[in-house]
Amino acid sequence: MKLRLRYLTLSAVMITLCIFFAVHGVILAAPVFTGDAAADFTSPAVIKISDMAGDVGMPLPDFPAGTRSGWDMRTVYLEYDQAADTMYVGIDCIVICGDADNDGDPNTTGPILGKPVSQGGLGGKDVANFGAGESFGLLIDTNNDFAGGTGGFEVVIGVKNSDSLANIGAYAYTGNVGGQLRDTGWGAKLPNPVTLFAPTSATTPDLEFSIANFSTLPGFPVGQPIQSYKLQMAMGSIVDDGIGEDYAPDQLSPVEITPTPPPTVPATETPTTLPTDTPTVTPTVPAPTETATVAPTETPTALPTDTPTMLPPTSVPTTGADLSQINAAAVQQIPVISKLTANSQPAMAGQPTLLEIPAIHLSTAVETMGWQRMVDANGVAYSEWENIEFAAGWQKNSALPGSQGNVVLSGHNNIEGAVFRDLWKLTAGQQIHVYANNKAYTYLVDTVKLMPETNASADQRIQTAAFIRQSNDFRLTLVSCWPPNNNTHRVFVTAHLIRPSDQPMQAVMR
Repeated sequence: MKLRLRYLTLSAVMITLCIFFAVHGVILAAPVFTGDAAADFTSPAVIKISDMAGDVGMPLPDFPAGTRSGWDMRTVYLEYDQAADTMYVGIDCIVICGDADNDGDPNTTGPILGKPVSQGGLGGKDVANFGAGESFGLLIDTNNDFAGGTGGFEVVIGVKNSDSLANIGAYAYTGNVGGQLRDTGWGAKLPNPVTLFAPTSATTPDLEFSIANFSTLPGFPVGQPIQSYKLQMAMGSIVDDGIGEDYAPDQLSPVEITPTPPPTVPATETPTTLPTDTPTVTPTVPAPTETATVAPTETPTALPTDTPTMLPPTSVPTTGADLSQINAAAVQQIPVISKLTANSQPAMAGQPTLLEIPAIHLSTAVETMGWQRMVDANGVAYSEWENIEFAAGWQKNSALPGSQGNVVLSGHNNIEGAVFRDLWKLTAGQQIHVYANNKAYTYLVDTVKLMPETNASADQRIQTAAFIRQSNDFRLTLVSCWPPNNNTHRVFVTAHLIRPSDQPMQAVMR
């Protein structure tokens, strides 16, 4: 999977979820774990976080159409026992949680996923007990300061990428939302005990665990009732080679939890006896009644109606992940997993749909790459490039193949199929074929440049951004991160058009 992102346009607004606890003194029993989260979490106080981002992707045609992965979450359930100060968590997966390739056993690699690359297979792994390469993490923004950007989460509960279920626990967290499937950001283990019900299996398909002393997690107010906080869940792997991971509710938008205390009823004077000569009169004002506990709802926060359309980003897309914690030799073997058919219809006539680079044996679909509105921690709106997985992304504000201008294609180098993993190996004079409207447009490589990204100066960032601007010539620019194990640079390949043709689209072996 290589930590691929979702292909859907992710909402930039928070989803608010109000939860009502212990109304009118009603004490609710803690869930009894059986390995079936939907059956175990049934009280009205349960928090339900639904997966809003769609199905987890499976490499095609390797897996039959319709195959579902054990990373595919349906719902995350949470129930807080205030008296015991314990949070109970259940993760309801579409199939057995952790069974990446859906072979019926989360602890073995099935024949489809495990078929060696030398034999045309994926060469992936389904590791036992969420071992090295597999992970899940529940992020908690205990002080509720996350606001549209990155960071802001103090705690992660689960299993980090380099551990296994034997080390499930609560950890300090300093990473970004949606980034918990890598070790980066996981800090010291916290003293709060995390107890797993059972490893997942055919008889206990869902993950269920409890977190003791929940209110003592760092960031919650000391000695005071828990105020509002935010949650976001992720599950996936970096060793299953092409299978997607999952996020709930999605990769960038946590849910806000607001515990509502029991209502305070003002004291009233009640006569000790009624006069014997006073007839009973039906009151004209209805007597107060108990309000039923409201089921959790997810209400998107609407954007202001006067918000102007965001201009496209001027920055270069981020097309890699920080894999510096992984052995460098293993990083070099990241397989290229590409799809040859786009998930969606072209946004406009004449846009590229297929890219072939014979020198690096690459053939991949090209999908439309737009941008979305984001808001930083200071409330300032900005635009951010959308993410494309297992394919190259055509920046929709760039030129069309064969036309005057700069055709800009971006692709990942170590995640989401790593389609541009070998981009830096190209040399001047090599051919690149871009297909649109069933025609092949051939470009010849002019330059391959590596530009610093980490700690780059202001002038260097201006030079970097210039690669994706429009031009007056007939140019193609390919963009990715470099190197595979830490992404400190960006690689830019520029090429010029030599000829269009009527050659039909033909895809080489990936």
